Amino acid sequence: MSKGIRLPGFDPTAIAFPSGAITLDQMRRHDPEAFSTFSRLMDARADDIDAIGTHCMELALAESAFARAAGISDPHHQHWQKEYRSLLNDAYKEYGLSTGMQQTRQLVRDFEEQAARQAENLRGPSR
Repeated sequence: MSKGIRLPGFDPTAIAFPSGAITLDQMRRHDPEAFSTFSRLMDARADDIDAIGTHCMELALAESAFARAAGISDPHHQHWQKEYRSLLNDAYKEYGLSTGMQQTRQLVRDFEEQAARQAENLRGPSR
């Protein structure tokens, strides 16, 4: 994933991402090694915790949807998007957020639409 991307007007805090429903208890059960001691948790990198990686993929897809709707260059490589959706499907199933790919596609579509609406609101009404 790209680093240091700034998309003026993109507000991920205003998007209801599926990963927002992942609880700390679920994270501890899923990544017990990282959460086993204070020092291990303090030493863990964000990409060591699957729930954080899940949210990173959501952000990449949302940023791409925002960029497309804003008519600006997509900050992420398009060829990764299918892989992100597949990985999100696995993660969503593990965390009980989805029962399969059809539901995952809808969850992704929902947050991509929220991101696209942000870009459309910035552009204002079309003439």
